[in-house]
Amino acid sequence: MVSPIPIAILAISLGFLHSTGKVLEIADGFFSHLTILEQICIASLFFSVIHIVVSISRFLGIVYDGPGGDHDDGDSHHDEDIYAAYPFESMQLAANKRYRFGAMFPTLVDEIVTRLQEEGEGMELKRVEQIQEAMEPISTTDYDKCGMVVVEVYRIMIKARMKRDLAFLEEAKATVLGWAMIILFYSHDVLANSARDFSKVRYAVLMESYVFFILHKHFHEDASYHQLVELFLEAKENRALFHLMRSNANASKKSLLGRPSSDNAEDILLGRFNRMKEHFCVFYMPIAICMILTGVKDKALFESTKQVCDSLGESKNVDEWKSDAITQSAMKRLGMVPEEAFQLVFHEKKNNCLCGDNQK
Repeated sequence: MVSPIPIAILAISLGFLHSTGKVLEIADGFFSHLTILEQICIASLFFSVIHIVVSISRFLGIVYDGPGGDHDDGDSHHDEDIYAAYPFESMQLAANKRYRFGAMFPTLVDEIVTRLQEEGEGMELKRVEQIQEAMEPISTTDYDKCGMVVVEVYRIMIKARMKRDLAFLEEAKATVLGWAMIILFYSHDVLANSARDFSKVRYAVLMESYVFFILHKHFHEDASYHQLVELFLEAKENRALFHLMRSNANASKKSLLGRPSSDNAEDILLGRFNRMKEHFCVFYMPIAICMILTGVKDKALFESTKQVCDSLGESKNVDEWKSDAITQSAMKRLGMVPEEAFQLVFHEKKNNCLCGDNQK
């Protein structure tokens, strides 16, 4: 779209010259007193000045290149509705990365509430407010550390592959996926720990469904959409299987009358599902999200990455990885070229174990 500023300047200038009667004099002087070659030289001079001004404006656009910029860095979108969907101003004013990440959550809650009001026509306002209140604890849990990992890993991968930082739109979309992952994890934990509180169970089921609403709203036009949906469905299945095995193991213990848990095959299976759940959600899922966002399609690469993450999960305490180590060690390596980085981490794991015999 042409800026109105140069149009206004042109109109004012021509209007002033016309009022003084100089327009005809200038035109007559240009065509009557100058040779064709001189006219071409003056026209070329004007063209050069315009070209220089345009080049300078493009350079300034690349340096700033905020929402609506033309540089090819992931935010070259001129649809204002795209940017209206994200709280860029709140994110920019945030005091630190955690607050910057958290600035997205109220926007997602508002989208879900709007969806409730549209789809649940006739629903009492009190019910909508109760659902909104049920979502508030999500933002106060430690789950946000896992969600922030998505943004940080994506930042590392973009910097390594494209030699630049994340654009506003890229960071916003990665933040949305981080929160979608958090909402999924939180809803499953509520389901697992509130079996007798049916109101919480109903809210948890509803929240889980809105994870996929968020994915559709923000990514349905992206090439990554179907891969993201498949990944979130896989995570949902993993956590559901773990909770099922845990409930079965608890029921078995009650009927074993003191039989040692080490002899119980279900306990062993439960431990395997627990590791699978933790390693998948804490290690693999944030990396897989970023691989999808950067355009990775090779299914074999995703499978090998899952194996590497499982190995890394065995070597460190999960809580430590949730906070810092996942971005400071393994993820920095993954930020190179993913195909090579995954092999590097797996090679070091096999030849130079990070844990001792007792920790294995």
